[in-house]
Amino acid sequence: MKKNRIILFSVLIILSILIIGAGAYFVINYGIGQSVLGISSVNVGVDGKVYWNLYGSSTSLNEQYVFSKTLPKYSFTDGSGKTVTPKNDMVLIISPVNSVCSYQTTKLTIKKPTLIPFVTRTINYYVLSNTERAINFDVQDTYGNTHRFDGTIIDQYTFNGKDGGKAIVTTQGALGSKTSCPEYSNVVLIDKKDFSSSASGYLFGNKDEFLIWGSSATASASNVHDNTQFTNVFKSYPSFDGSKVTGEYNGNLGYPTFTITADQEYFSSVVYLPPASSKPKVDSITAPSSINTGESSSVVVKIHNGNSNAGSILLSSTSSIFSLSPSSVNLQLPASGDITQTLSISASNNVGCGDITIKACSVSQFNEQNCDTKTKSICIIKKDNEETNKCGDGICESYENNATCPDDCISSGEELICNKWYQEPGVKTSYGFSLLGIINLFPQENQICKMATWLTILEWGILAIILIAVIVLILVNKNKK
Repeated sequence: MKKNRIILFSVLIILSILIIGAGAYFVINYGIGQSVLGISSVNVGVDGKVYWNLYGSSTSLNEQYVFSKTLPKYSFTDGSGKTVTPKNDMVLIISPVNSVCSYQTTKLTIKKPTLIPFVTRTINYYVLSNTERAINFDVQDTYGNTHRFDGTIIDQYTFNGKDGGKAIVTTQGALGSKTSCPEYSNVVLIDKKDFSSSASGYLFGNKDEFLIWGSSATASASNVHDNTQFTNVFKSYPSFDGSKVTGEYNGNLGYPTFTITADQEYFSSVVYLPPASSKPKVDSITAPSSINTGESSSVVVKIHNGNSNAGSILLSSTSSIFSLSPSSVNLQLPASGDITQTLSISASNNVGCGDITIKACSVSQFNEQNCDTKTKSICIIKKDNEETNKCGDGICESYENNATCPDDCISSGEELICNKWYQEPGVKTSYGFSLLGIINLFPQENQICKMATWLTILEWGILAIILIAVIVLILVNKNKK
């Protein structure tokens, strides 16, 4: 049992060491709680250079640390496909200098009696006002350039890179958080020489506090003492130059904020410009003006390159009444040259005319497409041994339909309207198969415009009258003889 406890205790110690070590590595290497540096925007300046805009906020100036940022690749939005990739990271070393509190002073005098009657002693003293705060830190880049900033004011400095680029660091004059300088309302500044061991009584009453300056920070008279509540917040005894009291604050007065604007040359960036696209133009379409129903032919397309950039193009072909093959094909267009492509075109069994459309577009991963389109009209006609198209005669032939001849053929369910005075709607039955003209299969009824019934009756009536008149005339002539 005791052995097991020893083993368990050893394991816990090892795990604790590993956890503490991993946490220390994370903090030291990644600066957790020490710095923040983020990219607020990336843009292109009027000079055509890319600028990375970063925002930094120091969360501690009690130790030296490094702002480090891996900058992303930037792709231009002008369709050129050009990209800029920084070869080096943004690295700035931040070194704290000090945090300082200073106070303006106002000189006052007081008269105190002496041992000699009617003789007074004049003592000068100062009261404090108008606190000023300064948070000084140094910024150094990887090229060795250094500049000192006061985070409480707006300041700017340009760090020049080796390749002619620049990084501009600007303090915002605003603090991420603030710590007030020590309160001064109960502080009076007295020169030590005005106090000696022979002095008696409190100068301003026993409730007043004094900050003594002179050759020593310690008063020799028991009735004079330092305001330690005020002096102990400074790293060393505050100094006095006759108009201002200044002390280095023993702590952090605030977190200065700043921005960094660095151009592409500061990082020795790599600029990548992809090849420019070709500019295809559909120069000509060579094809027959007509194709017999159900037959095929060929179409020759000529593409011309309108610039000196060779590249890939996509050639596509479309039509509403023809079948084209291939419908799309990738081709290599030479620089300032021409290329031809042959397409196969097939006609349907329906007579009519329509367009074929040829479109050629450049193919680029980065750049915008350059496209050109051209059309050509081709007709589908009947073969020589087929019946002549009689579209418009009011008869829906077997080779006609609503699409090719709507005047003769209408869709099912529609009411046929005959526009000619001598016609009226009728029905014609056609057969899909006929054997010797005796056996007819697959009947199909189509609405047609036929001669009006009354006109047919009138036609037969006139014919009958003529026939009767001829017969009567023959009989009359016969009787006369």
